[in-house]
Amino acid sequence: MKQSCITHPENDNFLVLFQWQVDICQGNHSEAACIACFVSARYGTLALPQYVNAHILVHAMRNLYAHKTVLNACFSLEQRGILSSYRLNQEQARQLCIAKSPQRCDPSAPLICHWCNGETWALQEHHFPKTKAEGGLETVMLCANCHVEYHWFIGSYFFIPTMRLDAYLLQYPLDDAEQNQCMIAR
Repeated sequence: MKQSCITHPENDNFLVLFQWQVDICQGNHSEAACIACFVSARYGTLALPQYVNAHILVHAMRNLYAHKTVLNACFSLEQRGILSSYRLNQEQARQLCIAKSPQRCDPSAPLICHWCNGETWALQEHHFPKTKAEGGLETVMLCANCHVEYHWFIGSYFFIPTMRLDAYLLQYPLDDAEQNQCMIAR
């Protein structure tokens, strides 16, 4: 492996794109960067959450590309069979909101979120299990975090790597030094 003439601060964050990643993306660097994130996660040098969407990837890439660029890159990788996308249904999104730790910022707050049991000063009315557009009449009282997160989960496409990415990793194996180099954050 070549030695770099550029010295990086010890804990500097960086994204490594390997030539094979750029090649399989036909020169599209934003697509290659998406692959690099999933490869880094595979080798344990990047912690990605269970649910990865374009917002998460933009953050992992340190805002190297705009959200729309990353989203389009993910859809292009899906067309190539490298990523697969899915969306959460309403109950899955609700369960994720319920599963988080309750917000205990101010124990004197008089209101409790219906989902996360967080203490808060303000609650928002949310139509559930049917949306207002679907004619839903039932509502629940949610903290702002649960309400925003719920809509974030429902409105997002999430991406996971397919077995095709595994095949590329077998075809282009990384040696130990490259695996260690394949990091975005320490």
